[in-house]
Amino acid sequence: MSEPQRAKSNVLLRVLRPLFGSLRVRVIGLVVLALLPAFALMVFNASESRRQAIEYAQYNAVRLTELAASNQQQLIDGARDILITLAQLPAIQSQDRAACLFFLSNVLMLHPLYANFGAADASGEIFCMTLPQRMPINIARQDYFKQSMSNRDFAISEYQISATNSQAVITLAYPVLDPYMGILFGWKAFVAAILGGRGSIMGATLAGFLLGFIEIFVAMIFPSTLRDLIAYSIVLIILTFRPHGFFGEPHSARLRL
Repeated sequence: MSEPQRAKSNVLLRVLRPLFGSLRVRVIGLVVLALLPAFALMVFNASESRRQAIEYAQYNAVRLTELAASNQQQLIDGARDILITLAQLPAIQSQDRAACLFFLSNVLMLHPLYANFGAADASGEIFCMTLPQRMPINIARQDYFKQSMSNRDFAISEYQISATNSQAVITLAYPVLDPYMGILFGWKAFVAAILGGRGSIMGATLAGFLLGFIEIFVAMIFPSTLRDLIAYSIVLIILTFRPHGFFGEPHSARLRL
C-alpha cells in the first residue's frame, strides 16, 4: 500500500472509531436491530390485511353482481309473463287506445318496479303507452322490435336511453299473435289432401302445387280479394266430376243395421 493510501485509511479509522466507539451509538444500533423484526412483522400484517380486504371486497362485489343479475332475471321473467297475458287482450289486439291505456295503467300500478308499458302496431307505431306521449313514436327500426316480429317470440333490448324520460332502460317486447294464424294454411292443406285423393301422398303434393298455381294465375287476372274464392270454386268444380280426387279410388260406404 502506498503512503497516500495508507494515510487516507488512517484518517477514516480515526473518524469512524470515535463514531462507533460511543455508547449511545451502540445502544441505538441495538434498539434498531431489536425493532427490525417488529417492523417487518408490521409490514407483513399490513400487507396481509390489505390482501384480505381486497379479497373480501371482490367477494362482496361478485355477490352483489349475482344478486343484481338474479333480481333482474326475475324481473325479466315476470315481464315476459305479463306481456304474454297482455297480448291476448282484445283491447290490444283491436288497437283500442282507450281500453288499452286502461289495462296498461292498471298493470303498471300493480307492478311499480317496471317503468312503462306500451303497445305498437305491426308498423312499429306506438298507439298506447302509460307514460305521457308528447309526439308520435315509432320503434320499427329498433332491434328488439325486429327480432320479436321476425321470431314471433319474446325479445330483449340492450341498455338504451328512453325517448320518453331520458333514462337508461331495457325494453322487453312480445308480439301480438293472430289467434286465427295458421287456419288458412291448414285449410289449404286439407283441400290439397282431398283434391289429391285419400291416402295418396303424391296426389296431395301435386294438388298443393296445382292449388298454388291456380291462386297465382287468378291473382294475375282478377283482384287479389277474389283469389281464394275463384281458386276454391275451381277446386269444387274438379271435385264435382272427380269426387275421389286425382289419385284416389272410388269407394262406397254401406250402413248396416
